[in-house]
Order: sequence, then structure tokens, then C-alpha cells
Amino acid sequence: MTNGIEDKIPENIKFITAKVTVDKLSHHFDTNGESSQSDTIIDKIHSEFRGMANYFDVKINGDEAKIIWGREKAGEDAEILNKQALQLAKQRNFQEAIQHWRKAILINKFDPDFYFNLGLAYFEMKNYTKGLDHCLETVKLCPIYYRAHFLLGSIYAKSRKFQDAVNHLHAGLLFQPQNVMGLVNLGAVLSILKKNDEAIASFEKAIALSPKEIRAYLGLGKLYSSINDRANANRCYKIVTHLDPNGKYGEIARNSMMQQEDSLEENDTSKVDQDEEQLEQLLTLGYEAFLNCEYEQAEGIYSTYLKQKSKESNVWSLLATCQIRLGKKNDAIESMNRAIEIKPKSGKLQKQASIIYYACDQFEDAGKSAKSAIQLGKSDSVTLALLGISELKKNNYQESAKYLQQAVNLNPNNLMARFHFAISLIEIGQREAAKQHLEEILWAETITPLKEKAKKHLNDMMQNKT
Repeated sequence: MTNGIEDKIPENIKFITAKVTVDKLSHHFDTNGESSQSDTIIDKIHSEFRGMANYFDVKINGDEAKIIWGREKAGEDAEILNKQALQLAKQRNFQEAIQHWRKAILINKFDPDFYFNLGLAYFEMKNYTKGLDHCLETVKLCPIYYRAHFLLGSIYAKSRKFQDAVNHLHAGLLFQPQNVMGLVNLGAVLSILKKNDEAIASFEKAIALSPKEIRAYLGLGKLYSSINDRANANRCYKIVTHLDPNGKYGEIARNSMMQQEDSLEENDTSKVDQDEEQLEQLLTLGYEAFLNCEYEQAEGIYSTYLKQKSKESNVWSLLATCQIRLGKKNDAIESMNRAIEIKPKSGKLQKQASIIYYACDQFEDAGKSAKSAIQLGKSDSVTLALLGISELKKNNYQESAKYLQQAVNLNPNNLMARFHFAISLIEIGQREAAKQHLEEILWAETITPLKEKAKKHLNDMMQNKT
């Protein structure tokens, strides 16, 4: 069945299609079992999904509806800009990519791809406000653009607007019901909203589609933990540790294991097992306190744990983090040193040591640890920034600028790196470039004391202008 335009779409039209079962559409529209052939269903599809299409068609074949959305093609100049922007984005040069997409939109303001790509670029830069705006514009233009709905689900979840997240995730899954990450994200948000049965169903559907999807098992484990279902929680956590034995998800799962109250045998050999499970439970309690920012409680729990299991480098690192948050600088450094003594070739621990030293104003030691972390493969934006700041404190301005520029390139939203990069540029005489970076900090939406420092340096530069 067709309603709208001719079967053949004109060549100058860019079209986007989506397929969905009529049963799902009936449920979505809450039509109380009305016939799929009824004018009501067709009218509702046109009303909700047409958006700003010039060409719109619905074809129903059996139990499947095919929705076709169309607008005039953008034109060669806009498409060239889009392709160039995509290439820049692949190189993670998001700032230039964004400029290209803005120019493309000036040429054709009705192409949903341009808005979505722009929103995704801002999302990658962690500028969620602008990412949200452009994704909303995408679905305003083309309501069947499911990728934008999935991204909106992620953005709203990060903004803690959970019901909005659920609505957009459902919208995306209406058109792409087998999207595994959409199902995982929906399960996570539903868990937060305490809609446990729906959340479990979403996680289990993701696992059925992708039996090795770690995040689905982890989310399911956390949900079962929240309702104190130890057997199912630990079953999921064990699968995670099997799938990701040395990764971050495996580590989270090990720390989240729950004690099995009814699994111990009452005999002479059970005490060791009981002690081990009590320690695991203690570690879980510490981890929960840490995640809830209850650092004093977490510090006490980790200290108790380490008296019995002193070779756990990760726990020493967590203890150090708690201590630095509590202002116990010397204790934090000592705990971090204990962690590194156990596992000196860990880039993750060396990076953490650098952060601890930086928080204690021990910049030379922070630089040494950052350099060790980089040599061990931990060359992310934060680590490079810490090394760059260390070189800056030693008045090695060229070296400092080199590392800080790398840090900013990897993450343009690392304002700490951007600020110190600007200071390095001032010291080596590149005042205009420094001015641009200080202004970027003022334009950032993040609330940070660095804005006042940036403003002061800009004022000083204006007063000392020659």
C-alpha cells in the first residue's frame, strides 16, 4: 500500500528509508488494534515522521512498513565540504571538520546528515550542549533518522535527563530494533529509573543478539546487585571477567562481586573460603563508597582490606585516590608508591602516580611518572598534559609546548592542557596563538577557575602590548 508520491523517486532527491513492523507502529501509536490498512495508521505515520520532507511515502507490504523521507540533494559544493569534514573527523580534527559542516549547512540547511555529523563531532569533543542542539535539529528535519535518536539517548543520559533518554532510545529502536548498543544504553537508563523488568529484558535482548557484549553483562550484573540477587549478579560478573580478564570491565566486575550467603559448607575447611568471600565483600563495599564519593569510609575499608592482602596494587591506588581527596598528601604518595612497587610496569599506575604528585605540587616527580606512563603506552591527553606542565615548571618552554600541544590535539576540551599551553606559547613569544587558546577557555561552557586565570593573562597581555 502506498500513500504520497510516485513509486519512482526523482534523481535530484536524497532519500532516507526506515523499515518497521506494522505491529510495532500500532503499539507505538497506541491504536488499540486498528487495521494496518486503515487511514488512521497512515495519517499517524505522516503526522509523526514526515518532519521537513518535500517527498514522503509509506509502503506497506504484509506486516512491514517502509517509510521513505526525501529532500533535494545538497549540491556538489556542499557534498565536497561534507566529505572533507568526514575525513578531518576520522583524523580527530574536529574543529576544522565542524567549520566545514557549518559551511555545508549554509549552502543547504535541510540535509539531516550535516546536522547529525556536526552533533556527533561536538559529542566527541564532549560539548554535549551543542551536540544536543544539532541532533535535535536532525530529528526535527528527519524524524526517522535513528542514529540521531541513539545519540540523543546518550546525551540525555549524560545530562541525567533519563526519561528523555528513554524516549529517544525507544525511537531509535523502533527503526533499528537490533542495535545492540541502543539496547544496552536503554537497559542502563531503565535500571537507573528502577524499571527493572524492562531493563533486564533490554540487556537480555542485547546479549541474544551479541553473546559476547561485555557491557550488557556488566549492566545486568549491576542491576541484579541493586536488587540483592547475588547468584545472578555474580553469574554476570564472572562472564565479564572471562570476556575481559585484563581490561577495565573485568576489573569493575571483580570489584563488584557479591558474597554468596548460602554457598559455604559448614565444615573444617570452610574458614579459608569464608575469609576470602568476606574480603571480597569488603572490597565491594569500599568500591561502592568510593563511587559515592564517601572517601573517608572508603579509605577505612581499603586500609582494612590491605592489612590482610597487601599485594593488591589496584587497591593501593584506590586508597591513594581517597587520601588525596581527603587532603592527606603524604599518605597518598606513600600508598601510590606501594602500588608501583608491586606493579612497576603498569602505565595506568604510573599515570595515577603523576596525578597524585601533581595534586601535591611535586611537579618534577609528576613529570617523571608521566614520562614512565607514556613509555609504557599511556600517552593520553591527561598524561601528556602532566608531562608538559612539569616541563613548564622547569622553564623548558619548547618541550612544554610540544607535549601540551599534543594533549590539546588529543582532547580539545582539556582546558588544563590548553591553559598551560597558552602560558608556554607566551614564554616562547607566540602571543597571538596564546591569545586564541586563552579565549577558547573563556568560550568553553565548562565552569572552571581556569577562566579567571585566562582572563587575567589576557588582560596582562593587553596592558603589556607593544
